[in-house]
This record gives sequence, C-alpha cells and structure tokens, in this order.
Amino acid sequence: MSHNIPSQNSVPQGNGSAGWLRLIFPAICALALYCIPLPQDRVLSIHESVLPQTAQLMADNGDWLIPRRDAVAPWIENPPLPQWLTVAMCTIAGTCSQAWVSRLTAGISGALAVLLVTLMAARLFGTGIGVLSGLTMATSYEVVRYATLAEDEIFLTLTSAAAMTCFVFAEFKASRTGGERSSPTQRSTPRAWGYRSWWVVAFFIATGLTNLTKGVGFGPMMVLVPVTCFIALSWDRTHFRRYLWAWGIVIFLLLTLWWPIAVILTIPGSLEVWVYDLLGRASGDYELISKPFWYYGIALAQVTAPWILLTPVALAVTWREVFYKRHSPEQFLWVWALSVPLVLSFFSGKHHHYLLHCVAPWSILAALGIRHLGCRFAIIRRSPKPGAAILFGFIAVIYALLLSTHKTVHHEDGEFIRAITKRYPSGPFLVDQSVADDLKGFQIQFYLPGPHTRTLHNLSFLRAKEISEDRVYVITEYGRRGELTRFGDIQLLMQSEKTGRQQGPDTLLTLFELTYYEYLKRIDTEGLVITPMQAMYRAPGPVLE
Repeated sequence: MSHNIPSQNSVPQGNGSAGWLRLIFPAICALALYCIPLPQDRVLSIHESVLPQTAQLMADNGDWLIPRRDAVAPWIENPPLPQWLTVAMCTIAGTCSQAWVSRLTAGISGALAVLLVTLMAARLFGTGIGVLSGLTMATSYEVVRYATLAEDEIFLTLTSAAAMTCFVFAEFKASRTGGERSSPTQRSTPRAWGYRSWWVVAFFIATGLTNLTKGVGFGPMMVLVPVTCFIALSWDRTHFRRYLWAWGIVIFLLLTLWWPIAVILTIPGSLEVWVYDLLGRASGDYELISKPFWYYGIALAQVTAPWILLTPVALAVTWREVFYKRHSPEQFLWVWALSVPLVLSFFSGKHHHYLLHCVAPWSILAALGIRHLGCRFAIIRRSPKPGAAILFGFIAVIYALLLSTHKTVHHEDGEFIRAITKRYPSGPFLVDQSVADDLKGFQIQFYLPGPHTRTLHNLSFLRAKEISEDRVYVITEYGRRGELTRFGDIQLLMQSEKTGRQQGPDTLLTLFELTYYEYLKRIDTEGLVITPMQAMYRAPGPVLE
C-alpha cells in the first residue's frame, strides 16, 4: 500500500453523478474556449503547419512509422503520436486538408489535460479545489495558446499530465470523511518483480507514452524529474523501491525505445538528429534558442499568466506543510512546480513552451490561493460559485476576443497560397523547401492541391528527371529569380505582400512560371537519399549537378 495522505473533501460529495459532473465542468468550459477560433479557419503559421502536413502525408502514404516532410525526406524531429491522433480525427472528420481538424485535435487534448488536473487536484485537496484548479489550468496563458494551435506541444502536456495523475492516485488516498488526513500506512518492502497497484502500472505506461509525443528523451524528463525529486525527499526505502519495479521498467523501456530503434534501423542518420537536438540544447551549440540561466524565471510569468499573480499567496498558504510535513500534497506541488524549471535552466537551449508541461502544479497552487483570498470576504464565502463564475467568465471573454481577432505573421503568405490555388487549380506546382524560413514549405504544401504539387529540396532539384512537364509553376523567394534562369525562361505571376518576419523584397514568396530549356540535362533521382539532418537543413546537400 502507498504512503497515503488524503485531503479534505477529496471525493465528490452528495449525488454521485452531480459530483462527477462538477469535475468535468472545467474541461467542458476549456473545450468551448479552445474551439472559438475554429470557424474562422485562420491561416496556419509555419510552426503550426508541420503537424497537419505531416499527418496529411501519413494518411495519404500509409507510412505510420516515419513522419515525412514530403515523399522523399523524413521529418523525425518528434515521434508520431500527435500525427496518429490527428489522423484519427481526420478519419472522423472525413478530411485532413482543413486546418480546423488539427486545431480541434489540439483543443480536445488540452481539455483532457484540464480534466486530469481537475481530478488530480480533487484527489489531493477536494472537489472544490479540483474544480478551481481545472479552471485556472484552462485559462493559463500558455495552455490557451497551445490548445488553440495545431502544434504537438499540447499533446505532451496531456501525456505528462496523465502520468502525473497516475502517480498522484498511486501515492495519495482520497478522504471520504472530509476531515483529517490519515497517516501513511506502512507495508513490507516491495519486491523487484512483485505486485504493484494498477495506478503504478498506468504510471509506467503513461510515462513511456510521453516519449512518443515530443522530442526523444524530453517527454520522460517532464515526468521523471519531479517524481524522482519527490521520492528522494521522502527518504523512505519502501517508498523508493515501489518504483524500482522490474516489470514497470520493462514496460517503460518498451514504450520508450521501440520507435527510436525502429527509425534508426529504417532511416540512416536518424540518431544524428536526436543527438544534435539533445546535446545541442545542453551545450549551447543550438544557438538559435540559447538563453541565459535565469530565462525561465521570467518565462514562468508568461506561461502561467494571469495566475502567477497569486503565487505569493499560494506559497504563503502552503509553506508550513511543505517544510514540516514530509510527503504532503503541498510538498509534491512545490517539487513539481520548481524542479522542472530548475533542471531545464541548466540546458543552454531554452524555450518558453518547455514550461507548458509544468503549468499543472502552478494551477493547483493558484487555486489554493484563490480559496484563501475568497475566504476573507463574507460575500464570497456565502456564494462562492457566482464569484468564481464572474472571475473565470471575465478572463474567458478576454481570451475569446483575442482568439477571434488573432492573425499570425504568416497570414499574408497563407492568403497568397490560397489565391494561387484558386487561380491555377491544376498546377503543376514545385515548392522550394529551402526558403529562408525552413518550415515555410510545410505551410505552402498544406494549402496547395496535393495531387498537383511536388517539392524541391533546393532549386537544383529542378533538374530532376521525374519532373516530366515542360512548363511548371515554381514557388520560391523573389531573390532567387536569377537562379531559376539556369533552368528555363521565367515569368513572374504573383507575389505575396509580406513573408513572415523576413525583411526586404528579395524574401517575398513569389510564383514564377518556368518554361524549361529544351537542352537542359535532367538527372535521375530514383534512389536518392536525403538524410534527416539534410531534411531539416542542418547539413548541406544533396545538390543535383
């Protein structure tokens, strides 16, 4: 049996169905909020385009193992669980070519993460704090942001929340009496191959799934760092050995390693991408995202806004339990909330969305702060529900206004590609993947008609023998028009008003009509290999000369 420290009112009180309805209420509100942008069908940004386009290719080519940039180049920066979930939603919706399908998948994942945080907080502190925690999680800035974007970040938030929920249910017992916490129950030291509760089994499964969701090795870190720190603080051999479970480790390793091993055996050079990502972020070689040590101290304010304002209250309310009661729920929250940012600070490569996966403990702490403040006002004590409705309703309205008016910096390019599709519906289109924004090609591909579109790793691939047409439409930067004249006569047909964050006329996306020279020598590209590093333009080549 686990060390269990139950909490007040941890199980829904009164009518069972009504109690559980209260617990799913935050997730319902979250899903409604996250779906506000869907009818607008706003243009995908370049980062948003990666998941929908790779999912669409996966659905078309039937390759469920390897996400791909196009028919030739693999895109294995992240594992394919987000693509699988997106394709499943595409199957239900009957299309993979609409941005709202991917955004709806992300929104549902965000709402499920909110549900898990609600259940977790209810287990620790009761139904009231559970509902408040779900609402604070649902309206935290970074959660709203990524639950409304077609990116894979929110999927790791879901899988890591699932793992931590299993851990909480394995470690803390709910109190049905709504009063004192029971003292931990001791048991004999667990055997390495012995029995464990189903919550422990589920913990190892969910932790393994985190490695199928986001960069290899990164997902498990979001779970194992706080869990290891919390168990170490308990300083209890029995408690520690509960998770030194041989079968659990086998389950975790099988789920964690099968995809990387399968890819390494299938795609040459795969390991190099992951080593570059992991070691580059640690050493500072990945200069694009290198930040100072204190970066996450500032980023945390953005990620958890507006509830970061309640942090002083929450810390003041909980510090005694943290320092004077070992293995308390408050201590667990502090360890989870602080350990992830601290450990990530030692990596040179940093990004604010890496903290998205530890918003949950800050949300629960904020809920404790809200309750503490609310108890100081008699009117709120008498009618807490209207007060909560006004507070969270006001914040939801602000988010709704922002979501309904937001446009990305890549909006003009998206409208440009849509206009091309309307004017020249049959192409044939050739997309230069090597333009300045190395993810721009995903956005262009997504909005062009797939059957009439081919990609070019770089403009030298205009020599590819597989291009059988004498006249094609090439989409590339305006500054590369001189290079196009090596292959044929060109005519400028259309041009985007603005291309992302790029500056100057030479960076504008442009549609050229290219009529090939009759004497141009073609090169057979059958069997040509583009390595994963080359696909991400982290290594030079190949060039058709």
